[in-house]
Amino acid sequence: MTPVEIMALLLALGVVVKLAVVSINPKLWIDEVTKKALSNSTLVLLASIVLVGITLPLLLVELSIVQIFAVFLFLAGLMIMSMAPYSVEIIKIGEKMIAEGNVLKKAWLAIVVWLILAVWVLYEILIV
Repeated sequence: MTPVEIMALLLALGVVVKLAVVSINPKLWIDEVTKKALSNSTLVLLASIVLVGITLPLLLVELSIVQIFAVFLFLAGLMIMSMAPYSVEIIKIGEKMIAEGNVLKKAWLAIVVWLILAVWVLYEILIV
């Protein structure tokens, strides 16, 4: 198996396990997985940096950054589909974030990463 296939396998298994647990006992998923996993925002951030740092180079062996970005669009559609039933709650969270006034301060790293990746894609498509 290639690294990309291993990553896809791990994600597919994770999706199946999550959906099975949530279908049987959603409170168990929230209490034992979500709350514990997200309780330390610094640890979540570090884990996500490690995940991005490992997966992006492995993906770039088989895919271009343009292809990866196209997959992001597909993923965005799946995420929107998943979140659409909760749009009222999501709007409230967004309003709360804006009211706190520190969105850029809290999300600066993600914003920088997205900007770098977007500029890279624009460079590949428009200049190279």
